[in-house]
Amino acid sequence: MLARRVLREGTAHCLEGAIFAAVALRVLGSALLLDLEAVQDMDHVIAVSASGGVGGHCKSNHSGLRYREPVYQNARELVMSYFEGYLNLRRERTLRAYSRPVNLASFDRRRPGWMVL
Repeated sequence: MLARRVLREGTAHCLEGAIFAAVALRVLGSALLLDLEAVQDMDHVIAVSASGGVGGHCKSNHSGLRYREPVYQNARELVMSYFEGYLNLRRERTLRAYSRPVNLASFDRRRPGWMVL
C-alpha cells in the first residue's frame, strides 16, 4: 500500500521514502533500513544499498541528508558521512547514534507478499 500511495501521490516523508527505496532495492536483491538517531532533533531513516560499496538512499527536505554514492566500506562510514549535515534549527550537530541495519528479507518468511500489500 505504501509504495502504491507514494507512486500515486508522488510524495513521501522520510520514513516512507526510505521504505519505498528499500523495497525497490529489495526487488533488485538486498534492502536494509538504518535509523540515524539524534538528540533534540528528528531521527532520519535511510535505505542502505551495497553494490561495490555501501551507499544510502533517503528522502529529506534538507539537502545534506539525501543520497550517498555506494563508496563507503561499512554502515559506520556511511553514517559518519551524514554527521556534518545533521543540524537542528539552532545549527547544533545532533547525530548521536545509529541502529543496526534491518534486513527487509527477514519479512519474506513472516509475511509473503508484504511488498505489494
